[in-house]
Amino acid sequence: MHPHPDAFDALVSLGITVVALALGFLSLLAYRRERESRLALVAAAYGLFALRGVLFVLDEFADRLLGEGYYLGPDRLAHFTGLAILVALVLFFLAVVRD
Repeated sequence: MHPHPDAFDALVSLGITVVALALGFLSLLAYRRERESRLALVAAAYGLFALRGVLFVLDEFADRLLGEGYYLGPDRLAHFTGLAILVALVLFFLAVVRD
């Protein structure tokens, strides 16, 4: 038995992914207009949150569609999620303090 999230967790993860994609896209548009490197850092941080969500959704559907053994597994997904959040936080910090 694999520890899959319930429907509420999946819905929240999907919401985070959609919001991260939208904010990342808006940040990229702002970067193209302003050419300020801070906005590129913010867009990259949102991109990491979006990537985390996409991997979560793919992991969820791969196991259901392809059968057991085709998913990333909770350990790998948890490690990537933790690393993505850490890097995104550092990128947000750099965007705030950078001149």
